[in-house]
Amino acid sequence: MHIDTGDYEKVKTMSRAHVSEEEEKAGFVLICCIQPRSDLVVSDARRDILTLKVI
Repeated sequence: MHIDTGDYEKVKTMSRAHVSEEEEKAGFVLICCIQPRSDLVVSDARRDILTLKVI
């Protein structure tokens, strides 16, 4: 997923089999490896936009 807006903390190491260093620097993450710190707006590889709310 790509983080379009919002704050998050990386809590696990990204698998390089799925997210390269360049992709991570560009904002792509594995959702299972982050902890949201605010509401996030994310998009998938097709650039479909989703909004995730912190509960």
